[in-house]
Amino acid sequence: MAAYLIGSVTILDAARMARYAADAAPIVAQFGGRRLGGGKPDIVEGDWPWGNAFVFEFPDRATANAFWNSPAYAALIASRKGACISNSVIVGD
Repeated sequence: MAAYLIGSVTILDAARMARYAADAAPIVAQFGGRRLGGGKPDIVEGDWPWGNAFVFEFPDRATANAFWNSPAYAALIASRKGACISNSVIVGD
């Protein structure tokens, strides 16, 4: 069953984040993932103190976690430090 990487990001350095996104896309695809959407959310209940939201779909939770913990993606996470404030979760059966 599908799993989803969901999160929020407050961008501090737009140029670095654009490079990060371009570099991350082929890694996401390598794990069978795809971007479902993102951007400034419409807040329908409660508070959303962060900037943008994002949702990626993966074939299952194990694959989503394999993506997140892959050496290639771990290197990108390190490269984006200081370019944003990010919160992420993986959900799904």
